[in-house]
Amino acid sequence: MIIISVGTALRPLMKEGIKSDFHIEQERIDLLIDALKDILPEYNGIFVGANVVNPKIFEMAKNPYMYTREGFTFESFYPRVLIFSSPIVGNTGVSFAANFTKEIYLCGMDLGFRLGEKKHSKNSFYDSKEDTQKDGIKIKGNFSNDIYTDSLLLSSKMAIERLIKAKNLKIYNLSDGAYIENSIPLKDKTLPKIDKKNYIKEILTAFTTQKFYEKEPNLYPLLNAVSKTFKTLNINDYKHLTGVMDFLEDLITAYRSKDPSAYSLIRGSLWHILLNFYILAHKLENKKDIFKLAKILKKEIFEFEKEFKKDYHSH
Repeated sequence: MIIISVGTALRPLMKEGIKSDFHIEQERIDLLIDALKDILPEYNGIFVGANVVNPKIFEMAKNPYMYTREGFTFESFYPRVLIFSSPIVGNTGVSFAANFTKEIYLCGMDLGFRLGEKKHSKNSFYDSKEDTQKDGIKIKGNFSNDIYTDSLLLSSKMAIERLIKAKNLKIYNLSDGAYIENSIPLKDKTLPKIDKKNYIKEILTAFTTQKFYEKEPNLYPLLNAVSKTFKTLNINDYKHLTGVMDFLEDLITAYRSKDPSAYSLIRGSLWHILLNFYILAHKLENKKDIFKLAKILKKEIFEFEKEFKKDYHSH
C-alpha cells in the first residue's frame, strides 16, 4: 500500500524501520521545528507541508511539497485546497488520500483515548511530556467500550464522517479508538499488490509550480490605515467599540481590490487580533477599562506597523 504518515507518527515509524511514502505536517507552531529537526532530515519519502508551516521545516526535508490549508486566507487567492483537512493533521492525511483513492486504511487514527493512558505512541515526541487525561467525553469505541475523546478529536471524527459521505469512501479502521460512522472496523486484511512507484508518480502530478505574486506584497499601507484608525477614534463604550470594529472590517475588506496579495497575507492576522480584542472587551468586569484595553491595542498595532515601515521605506 501507499503509506501516509502524519504529525507525531513519523518518529515511531522510522524507529521501527517502517518507511512511509508521504509525510504530512500542518501546524504553524515553532515547536514543530524541535519535534522534527533530528528525524525529518533523514526521511527519504515525500514531505507535504501546509502553507502555514515554518519555512525552516521545508528546508529540512529532502523532497518538500506544499498544500494550501483549509480555512486560511490563501483559499480565496488560490482555491485548490484540501477540503475536510481540518482540524488536525490526521484529517489532512485522510483528505489527501481521498483525492486519489476510494479505499483507505486508518492505523493509529484513534481520535480517542483511555483515561490515564498515554494518548500518543511510544517513541513519539510526547514520550517525555505529560500525555494523559483524567476525564473526557465517553463515546462508542471501534473495538472497545472504554474510549473517551475531547472536543478537538470529536470535531476531527465528525469531519472524517462528512468526508466519507461526500466522497463515498470505503474506509477500514484498524485503530483501537473512536468508532467512525460508516467506516469498517478491521483487524486484518490481505491487500492486493500495487505498482507503488507509478502511483506515487501520478499523485505528484497533482502538485504544480504556482507563482502567488507578480510583485512583492506590501503590508505597510494597510497596517498604517488600521493604526491611524485607532489613533483618531476614541473607544469609551461598547457602542464606540462596535462602530470601530465595523469600520475596520470594511477598511480591511476594501483593501482587497487595491492589493490582493498583501490582503491575503495580512487579513487573517488582523481579524484574529481584532476579534480577540472585541471578545476580551466584553469580558471586562469594569466597562471603563475598554479605553485602557484599546490603548494597549493601539500600542501593539503601532509596533507591528513600525516593523513593516522599515521595509517599506527601504524599497
